[in-house]
Amino acid sequence: MIIGCMFCLGVVAQAVETLATRELEDIARVEALLEREWNALPESDRVRRAEGIVKDYAQFLKKNPNSVEGNILAGKFCRRVNCDAQAVDYFQAANRLSPGLPVVCQQLGNYCAESMHPAEALSYFLTAAQNDPTQGVYAYQVAETLLSYRDFFITKNFYTAAAFDAAMAEYFERAVLLEPRNRIYALRQAESVFYQQVPNWPKARVQWEALLGYATTQLEKEYASLQLAHITYEIGDLMATRLYLNTVQSPQLAEGKYTLMAALDSRDPLVAGAVNLKNL
Repeated sequence: MIIGCMFCLGVVAQAVETLATRELEDIARVEALLEREWNALPESDRVRRAEGIVKDYAQFLKKNPNSVEGNILAGKFCRRVNCDAQAVDYFQAANRLSPGLPVVCQQLGNYCAESMHPAEALSYFLTAAQNDPTQGVYAYQVAETLLSYRDFFITKNFYTAAAFDAAMAEYFERAVLLEPRNRIYALRQAESVFYQQVPNWPKARVQWEALLGYATTQLEKEYASLQLAHITYEIGDLMATRLYLNTVQSPQLAEGKYTLMAALDSRDPLVAGAVNLKNL
């Protein structure tokens, strides 16, 4: 008799789960339809239909409060329609139900970063990166958070300057290794050298030379050349510095170019000697 009752309970539970899955799929289909039609709709229809989907998710989760997937989908939709407070509630609920899910930690980290809470954002991104080390985006978000809030993390004693440089370099390296074709990751990794206490200039030179080779627009080429001019100046290869600077013509980069040219002229012994002769 007991076995029969247990079997009945299992069947009922399975039926409830199947019904919930179908209901969630129905909401997702309505959401996908709205996304396809979004650009063609007047604002009033967008708002009305979006509010309807938000209500559908709320009703679903009232009946199925332990649905991790439901909370994640509801949170993502609320973020898309700028209902951030509701979105965070859903993601926090999902995190309580299944702690450490990378996709949930990423969403909570994004919200914290946007809300200017870098320590909380970093904590969530680190958890996501540790729990799924195969995805470059999680490693990149750790590195980008460190880069964006460098002064905060060092002045608040989260890291020493040396430890900070090592952590940022490690996570940028991971992101680029996992997604070698992602040019944003490679660019930000290369830019990060200028924020390190003890930059590895030779390594940075290799990275920027690669970016120069991959550049597809004139501005991208000149930007990479300007950074290479900075790096070769630091290394002491002043001839290369001048050659790179001569290729920079864009007005957007003029200030950086002429600042470096002035520093170069004061350091270059031939130029400095010529200036001294004029003053005799």
